[in-house]
Amino acid sequence: MKFKNKKSINLQKDKAFALIEQGNYRLAEKILLNLLKEYPDDFYINYNMGLLYMCIHNYEMALPYFKKGGDNIKNVVRLAICYLFLNMENELFDLYQNVLKEKLDKTVDFSIFKYYLKCKYQDIEDFKKNDYYPSQVYNYSHDLALKHIKIRHYNTKVASCFNNDIDIECLFKKINYYIKKRPQDCFIYELIASGYFVFHYPDCGIEINPNNVSSTNIPCDYILVIVDAYNLNILSMFPISNPRNKKVCYLENVLDENNYVLAKSGLDRFKDKYGKNI
Repeated sequence: MKFKNKKSINLQKDKAFALIEQGNYRLAEKILLNLLKEYPDDFYINYNMGLLYMCIHNYEMALPYFKKGGDNIKNVVRLAICYLFLNMENELFDLYQNVLKEKLDKTVDFSIFKYYLKCKYQDIEDFKKNDYYPSQVYNYSHDLALKHIKIRHYNTKVASCFNNDIDIECLFKKINYYIKKRPQDCFIYELIASGYFVFHYPDCGIEINPNNVSSTNIPCDYILVIVDAYNLNILSMFPISNPRNKKVCYLENVLDENNYVLAKSGLDRFKDKYGKNI
């Protein structure tokens, strides 16, 4: 496919970017590959090619394109994300120290990703190291995560909370086991350093609107689990009433009763509470 003029090229670039935003990755890839045949060193084309593969979490394929995508802050941040997911620690540290640190300090964009890297490399004010999320980035602790969940989402009236018959520690173990077996089920937001799993778990608790204490609490059949996007460590979890268009996971799909004593399933507890003949 030959492109006759600059206007035609730019139209194809814009079309490919629009297709990526729409999730039509196959057609976008076809257009970008054709463009790269004639313009293999074009920063914008390479950036969009990397962005396409990042959208499907194929960081290995995205990496070489971001390496050719120039020194624009958007490109450099995404190159850093590829290094993170590919466990290329030396490359990531060099990029942060020599390029990214200065660039991030000069922009308000990517503030959460900046925060994540500063925590990772202990390049942040000492008082912030004692905050929950930064401390978990520095040195993750299952016990601290459990403590956080129990304080925030158990026997509370200010945030969505689990029912009293939920064994939080056992549920935490079950979910953690599932995550290790099925990490591909994570819905990842790379730029905010977080990932999400949604689990079906009938009658697990109530969703509370903290901005309106007089509003009706909503019974929940799902659990939203927030994880560190790069290590998939559980940071928090709480009941939600709606899966919010995310993939729904089912604990029974991967759990083996020989691994540990399992708490009753949500369905079993529902039957115990409302009767087995429902």
